[in-house]
Amino acid sequence: MLRNILIWIFIICSAAFGYEKEIHKIEAEIISKMVHILTKKNKKVRVSVSTDLKYILKYSKILSHQRDCTKAEILITGDENLLKRCKKPAIVTKYYLLKKYKNAIGAIYWKKGRPNVVFVKDRLKLFNIQLPDRYKKYLEREKNL
Repeated sequence: MLRNILIWIFIICSAAFGYEKEIHKIEAEIISKMVHILTKKNKKVRVSVSTDLKYILKYSKILSHQRDCTKAEILITGDENLLKRCKKPAIVTKYYLLKKYKNAIGAIYWKKGRPNVVFVKDRLKLFNIQLPDRYKKYLEREKNL
């Protein structure tokens, strides 16, 4: 009996871990694409990543971690402290951070089990960033946030 319970616990934990790993891969792929679109670079892009998102670096082929956020080209964060400390353009992982911080130019966040991507038109202009036409559907005005 105890053995069966332990086997079921192991199976459930393994499935949950595998699901989380797939979510991390998807998120890293989307963020990499966002950074590529924003920077227009095909080679490595220096990013400063908050500690809770280090897995993104593991699954990304174009992101290179920069510890010193002032030397990074873009921030990827879900951490308010990094947004306060560095005024670089940022991709955030929480929608409320997009509303709160003016250097948050885009966001990827999960809602109802699906990833949502948003870019803020007015803030992109502040950092002199233009999106290709095919990504215009992801643009929002700051007043609509």
